[in-house]
Amino acid sequence: MQEEELTPRRYMSWPVLSLLVFITVIGFENIFYPFQNQGLSVVVNWVILLVIYIVPYALISAQLGTTFTRADEGGGLATWMRRTLGDTWGYWTSWIYWAQTLPYLVDVSNAVIVALSWMILGDNSLGKRMSNLTFG
Repeated sequence: MQEEELTPRRYMSWPVLSLLVFITVIGFENIFYPFQNQGLSVVVNWVILLVIYIVPYALISAQLGTTFTRADEGGGLATWMRRTLGDTWGYWTSWIYWAQTLPYLVDVSNAVIVALSWMILGDNSLGKRMSNLTFG
């Protein structure tokens, strides 16, 4: 009789899972700016934000993601809206999500320049050395 070697399952630890959810919902750069402006008092705001916004957001996303699991639709906001409210709502949800992504990408590119400036030069002067045509 052959014994099957069972490999142990690997689980994600709670700190890793919580940071994954937090960074996915809030964004990495949104952690540092309030801390820079408010100091340690921002921790109270983070706890309130965790209870009021992040945990419900994660639970809602998990519920919708497990409810609508048809492989041919792909999942996501448009699928959730299309399956619950119809094709028109699915279309508008996709379009609005796409439209709000454009300013977000500009903001992220500027945040990358600021972060690189602090890493390389030690101050925020890299943006002044670049042309306005590079990043609006």
